[in-house]
Amino acid sequence: MIAHSTNHTPSFHSPMFPTHSQPADHGLFAAIGAATSTILGYLTCTSQVNGEYWWRELGRGR
Repeated sequence: MIAHSTNHTPSFHSPMFPTHSQPADHGLFAAIGAATSTILGYLTCTSQVNGEYWWRELGRGR
């Protein structure tokens, strides 16, 4: 469910990311975005697993 047209991506409406950039730039930004989301997802997953582990260890220690 996309409210706006695909031409309007709010995250890229800044001076550093011109809307009319070259295709290579779009590919680069897409790659950076994918890598960032992958890293963030990995970190989130890892922290959740570690949190559950330490939560169990603390519960067992009491």
